[in-house]
Amino acid sequence: MPARSKKYFVAAIIARRRSDGTLEFIIIRSIWDGDGKLRMKFPGGMLEAIDDENSILIALRREIRAEVGLYIKPRVRPYLLHSYETKNEEEDIVRTFYLVWAGDCEGVLHKRGHRDGDTWMKRPEWKILEEIDTELHTTHRPVLQKLRRIT
Repeated sequence: MPARSKKYFVAAIIARRRSDGTLEFIIIRSIWDGDGKLRMKFPGGMLEAIDDENSILIALRREIRAEVGLYIKPRVRPYLLHSYETKNEEEDIVRTFYLVWAGDCEGVLHKRGHRDGDTWMKRPEWKILEEIDTELHTTHRPVLQKLRRIT
C-alpha cells in the first residue's frame, strides 16, 4: 500500500468595509481545464510540503500577488481565520484561510483574467457575503461561518 501524501492549501480572505459598513471580499471565478466548471474561490493555492507557518505565509503572499495583483505590506501578519483537514483515499489536505485587510495591501487588482497552470482565472472581484454564499467552491465553504461572525 503506497504511503499517503499530505498537502497544504492556503487562501486569503481579503476584506474591506464599504462606506455603509458592509464587508466585502475579493473572490476569483476560475475554470479548471480538468472539468471546465466555473467556480468561485478565494485567492490561494497548494503547497506540497511546509517547514513551518512561515512557509505557509510566504506561499500566501505569493498567491495573492499572482492571482490578485496585490502585495501584503511587509510588516503585516495575516490573521489565521480558519483551518481544517480533508482526507480522501490518496491524500490528506490541510486547508488554511487567512484574513487580510485591504488596507494592509498595496498594488492594483488585475484588470484582466489570466492563466495559472491548468486553470483560467477571471479578474478579481469584490463581493459581499450574500453574493458569495451560494456560489463558493465547496472546499472554501467551511470558512463562511467565521466570516458571518465578523460581518
